[in-house]
Parts: sequence; structure tokens; C-alpha cells
Amino acid sequence: MNAGEFIALPGNQCFYFMRDCTYWSPLGGGVLVARNHNLAFRIQLPVVVRQSSVLQSMFATSTACYMDRNGLICSAVFLDEEPKAIRCLLQYLLHGDYQFAEDCHKPEEVYWRVLVGMKYGVQGLVDAMLPVVRQFLHDEHEDFATITDWLELPFDDPSVPISLLHIALLLQGQHPHLLPSALVYCGLLSPRDILRPVKLSTGTTLAIPQPWTERCLAMQTSLLQVTVRIITETFKSEPSAECTNPAGPRQCAAILSALCSQALQKLTSPSLPMMQPFRVWTQLMTSGECGLCAGCMFDVHVREGNVLAEEWEMLPCILDLETSPGWPTDGDAVNPCRRHCVQPSIEATCDLVSEHHSYERNWNLHVDLHANGVNVKSESVPDSGFVRA
Repeated sequence: MNAGEFIALPGNQCFYFMRDCTYWSPLGGGVLVARNHNLAFRIQLPVVVRQSSVLQSMFATSTACYMDRNGLICSAVFLDEEPKAIRCLLQYLLHGDYQFAEDCHKPEEVYWRVLVGMKYGVQGLVDAMLPVVRQFLHDEHEDFATITDWLELPFDDPSVPISLLHIALLLQGQHPHLLPSALVYCGLLSPRDILRPVKLSTGTTLAIPQPWTERCLAMQTSLLQVTVRIITETFKSEPSAECTNPAGPRQCAAILSALCSQALQKLTSPSLPMMQPFRVWTQLMTSGECGLCAGCMFDVHVREGNVLAEEWEMLPCILDLETSPGWPTDGDAVNPCRRHCVQPSIEATCDLVSEHHSYERNWNLHVDLHANGVNVKSESVPDSGFVRA
């Protein structure tokens, strides 16, 4: 092994490394080393340090050196970073490029770029990522169903929302309005996914930090309570004049009460998917079990829209977002939620669950409308969260 594969350390010690073939400049004056991976990047030092005062300071105080085969000496700096993170940093510093590879996971790539950009004082890289972050988080001109379909939120692999929450936490000092939207998206995960760490492609493990885990779980409870309130308020009115089954709305309210009271009790169970109650509600509404006639269905949709608007206008207060770090205090005082938060509808939420919750497709739901009271039972799925009411 020739001497070009070693970095000289103080005390006559040597550090063995492998070269990164992508970033190994033949005339580079500095070497960045991913310490935990024994991988080195040889760079054109003046170009890099000109854009990062942090790296400039590190190279100015460097005590390690590397001598190449031609006898040229380079300063060496050790970084406790993943090689992928260093490549993201050098890609921008040397080429001004922050594009993603076609086969990569974009939120994960954004996370690395924001992380190293802030850590090494490269504001240009951070600013370049903001439009991408906003694209993933929300678009106030699109409804929730369109956004969710566009994001393709993977309920069985929560790396996308968790990565977005970590990005929002990194940026909360500079762009505080990103954090509430990230919390709402993370709140859509099941408790199982919220509590489960995610391993990125680089080997790094991400987990929602405290107290954000508790906030996400509390948000799920609040979101479910709001949805229950919307539907129960919808069925409080008397049947329509054209109603052919006056008992239908009351049966719906009784069924919903039985389902959701048990769902709230088991919401924090890791085995209970968050959106399961909405899936059950969709089955009831589409199966004809509820007994709603056509006239009542029309009135239900009208009342649901009115109650929905009133409840979601209060979403920041309900979720206690206004007191959380990052919730903006300026802007539209009448309804800041419409500017900074997604506004899911019941129908959109049910459609979302129908598309993405593949593990709920084998449900065998039994609703007994004729016994004393309302009995709800689900079979074929262990620990579904719903037992006899």
C-alpha cells in the first residue's frame, strides 16, 4: 500500500482511508474525511472555503496532513458526517448544483442538503431547498386529497413525513411557518409509525424527537374528535321533508358514537392505524347499512360542509398550534389555518384511507341495527380496536 492512502496525524500516527472517486481533485489543496466511513474527498480548497466560513475555520486550524504521490501536501479535516451528506455539500459548493438523482428519495435528499447547509453555513444551499420543502409540505391552493395523492404519503413507511418534520425543526428559526404543516402531516401517521424510527438509505436513523411525538399523538386525538363532532353535528337535525326513513340519521349517529368512542380509547395503541375509524365510516356509508334515503343524503352533505368549515377554522386552537414554537402570529387574523394548514374533508380522508390502507381491505364489519342498542364488531383483523359496543 503506497503512502498516498494515509493521512498523517500528530504523534506519528496514520489514518487509513479510501478515495471518493467522484470528488478527488488531482490538484486539490484540502481533504475532507468522513471519519466513521474511512472515505476521503480531495477538493480545491480556495473554491470551497470561500463559500463556507465554517470550513474555512476548520482548515485554518487543521493539524492533519496528506501527502500525495507527487509530494504535494494537503490539509486534512475530519467530519462526523455520512459520505452522502458530504457529497451533497460538495455538489453545491463546487458546482452550484443541488439536483437529485432520478432514483433517490427526494425528502431524504432534501434533509441531507438542509442539514449540511445549516451546519456549515452555506445559506445558498438552504435557500435552494425551501421551494422543494414547501412543495412537499402544502400548497394553499390545492385541497387535501390532491396534495396527499401528489405526495403519496406512505402509511406503511413513514420516512417521508418524519424527514419533513426534521427539516421543519431544522428550519423553524428561519422559516417558522413550515413546522405546523409538518406536524399535521406527521399527525396523519398511525401511532405505530410515529413511535417507530426510520432508517434512511445512508444508514442514519431518524425518529420524531420529544416532545413532538407526544404532540403528534395528541394531534391525532384532536383530529379524530373534530371529525366525530363534524359528523355527529351533521346528524343532529331532523330528517328532510322528503325522507323515507326517519330513523336513518339516528341510526348513523348511534353507530358512529359506538365506533369512535372505542377508537378514542385505543388511539395510542401501536397496533391501531390512526385512520381506521374513517375506513369503517366509509364502509357504513357505502354499504347501505345506515339506511339514509336520497333526500337525507343530500341534506347531510350540505350540513357537513357547513359544520366542516366552522370546525376547521378553529383548527389552530384545537390542535394548540398557536402556542407551539413556529406558529406565526401575524398574517390572516380571521383564519390563519387556511394559510398555513391543510384542511382535510371527511370524504377526502375516507378516499385516502381506501387507497393507502391496504391492510384494512380484509375487514368483515358487522353492524346489528335491530338489536337493543347498536352492536359493532369487526373480524379478520387482530386487535382492530373495535369490539362490541
